[in-house]
Amino acid sequence: MLQIYFLNEKFKLIKQALKNNKNVLDRSIYEDELFTRINLMESNITQVEYDVYKDLLDNILEEIENMPKKAPDLLVYLDITFDKFLENLGKRGRAFEQIDENTKKGKKT
Repeated sequence: MLQIYFLNEKFKLIKQALKNNKNVLDRSIYEDELFTRINLMESNITQVEYDVYKDLLDNILEEIENMPKKAPDLLVYLDITFDKFLENLGKRGRAFEQIDENTKKGKKT
C-alpha cells in the first residue's frame, strides 16, 4: 500500500510539473518501480501486491506517454551499502544529517 501511495504522489507531481516549462523532480516514478521490485525480491510484499502495483504503474505510464514529456533526461541511481551511505553523510558534515552513536545502536536519546 505504501508503494502505491508513493506512486500516486509521484504521478501528482508529474502532472503538476507539466504546468511549467522547467522542472527538477528529485524523485522519479521510474525509480519507484525499482524499489517495489526490490521489496518483492526481499519478500516485503507479495507477488499479488507487486502485480497490482505494476498494473497501476503501467496505466499511469500510458497516461504520461500522451503528455509532452514522458521520461526524464537523466536518472541517477547510486548503489551503495547503508554503511557507506552513512559514511558519506558524515563527510558532507551537514549537522541536520548527522547520526549520533546512540541512534546507530537503536537507542533513543
